Amino acid sequence: MNDFLDFPKPFICVIRHGETAAAKAGRMNGLREEPLTEMGERQAASLQAPLSAIVWDRVLCSPLGRVRRTAELAGFATPEIVPDVIEFDCGNYENLTAAEIRSKRPGWDFWRDGCEGGETSETAGARVDRVLARLAGESGATLIFSHAATGRVLVARFLGLPGRMASAFSFDPAHLGVLGQRSNPAVFLWNDGSHLPAAHKSEKDLSALPH
Repeated sequence: MNDFLDFPKPFICVIRHGETAAAKAGRMNGLREEPLTEMGERQAASLQAPLSAIVWDRVLCSPLGRVRRTAELAGFATPEIVPDVIEFDCGNYENLTAAEIRSKRPGWDFWRDGCEGGETSETAGARVDRVLARLAGESGATLIFSHAATGRVLVARFLGLPGRMASAFSFDPAHLGVLGQRSNPAVFLWNDGSHLPAAHKSEKDLSALPH
């Protein structure tokens, strides 16, 4: 259960935006604008109740519309726009499925190989590192509205892991994670959707692609 009062500060809460048609279809969706589906809007609105339980010291948000809309429906109409938490640049693979990419590039793996003409997990990790470096000296509670792949890279880099190790962390639409410190960097909660009514949960996104 995402009871933010239980987490020792400082902590970071990372949220993936609500469902989009591209995510539902398993298509790569990086920098291309893609609106939330009706389900995605309902999912985003379901975030409002748990997130209103505390006062957030800072709220950061990707510049893309699907994330800004998620933040707005969750109760944060004027977050700080931070380009470094934007989704991967998918380059030549934008709007393709994994099967379509592998038909041209056999054996392709998103986390290992990245996107032709776009980003890799290492380059995304470098920009996420800038965000984490900024937050390292901050106190209180930080809320970050981001994306499927970038959110996963963020947790990997927070733990000191290479960006490609983000493959170990599933991240479903409108789900959240909480990162903080004990004796070392720790994951307090990850891929939590307990705030979502059963009717508002997307089918599990097994594609492991950016959205």
